[in-house]
Amino acid sequence: MFPKRTWQNLIFIFLYTLLIGCVYQVLTFRQELSSSAEQILSKVEFQLSKIETELRAVYQPTDCSTEAQKVLAHHVFRSLGLRGLAVGTVQSGDEESFIACSNFGQHKAAVTSEFWDARYSRDVAFAKIKQIEYRRDPSYALAIIKDNTIVLGAINPRIILGWWIEPFFPQTKAVLSFNDGEALLSRGIDIDDGIEMSTYSERYPIMVRVTQPITVLWDKLLTFIERLTLGGVLAFGSLLLLDVYRRSTRRENPEQDFEVSHD
Repeated sequence: MFPKRTWQNLIFIFLYTLLIGCVYQVLTFRQELSSSAEQILSKVEFQLSKIETELRAVYQPTDCSTEAQKVLAHHVFRSLGLRGLAVGTVQSGDEESFIACSNFGQHKAAVTSEFWDARYSRDVAFAKIKQIEYRRDPSYALAIIKDNTIVLGAINPRIILGWWIEPFFPQTKAVLSFNDGEALLSRGIDIDDGIEMSTYSERYPIMVRVTQPITVLWDKLLTFIERLTLGGVLAFGSLLLLDVYRRSTRRENPEQDFEVSHD
């Protein structure tokens, strides 16, 4: 029979493996969650970078003629991400404003908190437009402001944080926020109790926060514990069978314990 200390060592190894394995599962879960946040942010940045490229390539007309409005409207029609497009000049006075020509006509608006809620990075502004003159739901905007000129594109929110969240990131809630934490858009399932990870964009004034239910982690831990327990039972069972076999062999051949070989 195996010594008592051997069984104690085996139980200690099992418990130590259980502890290390659970810690590893938690760290792996957090790493996967962080990776999901980075992937989602990368996709959002990719969509915004395409729109930024379009805005930088927009021709700025000298007047807001019907022909200029048609050109802007055609540009919006060909774009997957733009809802509207305006180009113009920024004027400084009692309050900063801009006169712009858009696919809807000529406008003058004050660049204040009543018009939009914006954050800035480089010469780029990302904002939530508060005016809903042409749409009932709020739009989001990416604007290039440089040398007193502005090119502003109203963006379809579904392009920024779109349908691809649910199939590629199941059991996940993704929230797009300004880099100061103010939430803008969310996709995915509603989660009451979960674990979250955040990642910040270096290119745009935004961040992505990803949350998964705590039950996902519990499921991973339970699966690991079940597999480890099954492996432990099989290992202990094999040792018990080996011990029984050795004891039965000794009973059948007791003389082997005293056998002396002679030359």
